[in-house]
Amino acid sequence: MKKVYLSTLCLLLTVAAIAQSNYEPCGFSYILDHYRKADPTFQERLEASYQESQRSSSKTTAGVYRIPVVFHIVYNLSTQNIHDSVVLNQLQIMNEAFRHTHSDTGNIRAMFKPLAGDAEIEFYLATKDPQGNSTNGITRTQTNTQYFMDIQSGNLFNLLEDIKKTNKGGKDPWPTDRYLNIWIADLTDKTLQQPVLAGYAPPPTNPLPHNWQGYPLPALIDGVVLHYQVVGNNNPDAIANYGAEGRNAVHEVGHFLGLRHIWGDVQNTADTCGPNGDDGIGDTPQQAEPSDITATNCSAYANQNTCGAGTSGDMLDLWENYMDYSNDKCQGMFTLGQINHMRTVLENQRVILKSPASVANYPVAETSFSMYPIPASNLLKINFDGIINTFTITDMFGKTVYRSSGEQANAKQHDISHLPSGNYFVTLQTETNILTKKLVIQN
Repeated sequence: MKKVYLSTLCLLLTVAAIAQSNYEPCGFSYILDHYRKADPTFQERLEASYQESQRSSSKTTAGVYRIPVVFHIVYNLSTQNIHDSVVLNQLQIMNEAFRHTHSDTGNIRAMFKPLAGDAEIEFYLATKDPQGNSTNGITRTQTNTQYFMDIQSGNLFNLLEDIKKTNKGGKDPWPTDRYLNIWIADLTDKTLQQPVLAGYAPPPTNPLPHNWQGYPLPALIDGVVLHYQVVGNNNPDAIANYGAEGRNAVHEVGHFLGLRHIWGDVQNTADTCGPNGDDGIGDTPQQAEPSDITATNCSAYANQNTCGAGTSGDMLDLWENYMDYSNDKCQGMFTLGQINHMRTVLENQRVILKSPASVANYPVAETSFSMYPIPASNLLKINFDGIINTFTITDMFGKTVYRSSGEQANAKQHDISHLPSGNYFVTLQTETNILTKKLVIQN
């Protein structure tokens, strides 16, 4: 590992806007410069900590790690106040990605399928807030702040980090050693008047010495920030072809768990395809640059090979990887090496977040349910081992079209004959969890 980032603003949404403003699509260089100026030994020490992690990155047998999540929705306009169903859908996408259970895993090219794996990492909505009160794991804050981003102001992170501060118009985090905080807000740029970033996430830095805190560095609060239009794949205000599949969150959580961009974030073009242009993961093929996010047809990437073409043992670019910039409908895997690294981070740098002591106050007895027939028509039958508090069906626009509670919610079948054909989401809320699945009705 030759170069390590401290924070990443990821996934360009509007290529033309960035080109016109002469700003890079990612904030890596800005943050890295801040840290290098503040501490000349920073790069060497951070690289050393990463290399130590890689030496011990064999996958453990500790089983599934479950991480409590709180979503903070910070909105100025009502359209930015996305519905619970979109958040629940995003959580499901994250779980499918990290457990490698999504329906399009078969689209991964044959040469890379042996490298893809199940990270055995899951995410669930927190059921208790920091004070021990019951919660659905979603907070909502209406703000008078119209813009949290102005890339030409010179205060890029100062403004963006305001999303995480109540006294600046945002929302304070819940304890970052007990929850994965995910903020959802409008990342429209004040100058350009359009969204240019999908999100950002600081990676773990706590192996660094504590005396780091004395440096005048950007105060980057742990967690993930997402533009509200790239959350979920049922978002009624999604930006077509720039995050409509909900995988931007997967990318950012990958950063949160210590992964770098697959092309290595080189600082010097001379390092491209060399040892300094590597992501530090042994089984990801070298790649010279991010894949083009604007390619709406995955076949456009098919023969892409930006490093080592024609050399023995060379592999094509792994644009199916979540840590590339390929269109998110083309992404579908973490490699075994990436999985090992993320689990190592959870066992070391973020150990408190997933430890039994951390999750003891967030019991989750039920983790899944089944329903049939699929597609459904007149009756929907539910198989669930537990007590359901509320049973809800929402349409793709987040509108609740069916809701029951108490004894009715726990019925083994529900009359849905009044609902027209289409795609919906079924949500079961219990005392300890919120579970959701996609429902197809076909009359």
